[in-house]
Amino acid sequence: MFKMLGILFLALAAAAGDAQAAGLRGNVPENGRLLRLVVLSRHGVRSPTQSPEELARWASRPWPRWPVGKGELTARGGELLTIQWREMRRMLAEEGLLPERGCPGPEDVLCVADAEQRTRESAAAIMRGLAPECGLPVASEPAEVTPLFHPVRAGQAGLDARAVRAELERALAGLNIPPGALELIQRVTGCCSPRLCDGSTRGCALADIPDTVGFSRGDVKLGGRLAMASSLAEIFLLEYGQWPERNAGWGEVDAEALKTMLPVHNMVFDALNRAPDVAAARGGAMLRAIRSSLLAEAGARVIIYAGHDTNIANLGGLLDLHWDIPEQGHNAIPPGGALLFTLWENAPGRREIRASFLAPTLETLHAPSPGGEPVILDAGLLCGGAPCTPEAFSLLTERMPAAHENP
Repeated sequence: MFKMLGILFLALAAAAGDAQAAGLRGNVPENGRLLRLVVLSRHGVRSPTQSPEELARWASRPWPRWPVGKGELTARGGELLTIQWREMRRMLAEEGLLPERGCPGPEDVLCVADAEQRTRESAAAIMRGLAPECGLPVASEPAEVTPLFHPVRAGQAGLDARAVRAELERALAGLNIPPGALELIQRVTGCCSPRLCDGSTRGCALADIPDTVGFSRGDVKLGGRLAMASSLAEIFLLEYGQWPERNAGWGEVDAEALKTMLPVHNMVFDALNRAPDVAAARGGAMLRAIRSSLLAEAGARVIIYAGHDTNIANLGGLLDLHWDIPEQGHNAIPPGGALLFTLWENAPGRREIRASFLAPTLETLHAPSPGGEPVILDAGLLCGGAPCTPEAFSLLTERMPAAHENP
């Protein structure tokens, strides 16, 4: 039954927006051979990253209690990832990239994770699906901030505060927020606490809080109504994935409500993380790592970078990649979503690099017993308007701006 659901989800995705349901192979010629897969994955379902005190200012009702600490991967989040990558293992074996039986070795699979709990545990969950009981390690630096995933926070790249502020203020002012989205978030949360409202003892509405662009430790952060609405929509999505037995948002946020709310999150998230200066500073190191992994003459055939939605959005901005997930919207990056870069040999001496997006659906995230073929959407990678040869992809990435990178 879940296999049939997966096929149905693919058919729905094919009808949505510009990005078409592609599968792993897409329109690669029948005799095309998959040589390498490089993955940039978002972690799975986690608890909110905001403190309980901050969340209390955003709603008039008590928030649900999560079974893990702030910002940590849940057991449910890990389970969803393992199921997803178990099916991906089958697809990769069909393409000859991994053995059909038995354990792949270090020459087959390399997994590198950011140092945070949710990314390390997500990487372990992915490996349980891809190579169960095989004991393949996950590489992770012991440092508190991993430069590959957070070059600005690690001090290896910087932002021009004046230019970024102007860029983001223009972007936020130009967002076309879908009608009814902020009003629905307002109604569900009953926002906001008087502590957010310039000293008012009566409280205020979400729409009354001005948008802000601020900087902390050299990195940029958005505040105000749109940033809060974006975070609230994402929290409801996380709740929807964590508790399949009930709706999110105190029982009021079902799939239809998420369909209204999530475009706010997508728009605000894109405005920040795809902004050219931000994407260059935050995403340059990861782009170079992915290029090196794809074009290496030797090494693992499946390379996984277990990171964050910010990493994915940065690369989406740098490479002009886009996708549309049914019911979640344009450039949505749900928990467990991943950019897939594939290297194909379509004929002797003729190679091509493609990009697609592995897209967990709302049905999959909320299902008590999830399963089915993963939805994979074409992300539209082009080099000078044409399909990317390795040489063209290398040239494209070498021309990307390295914004204020520090030696």
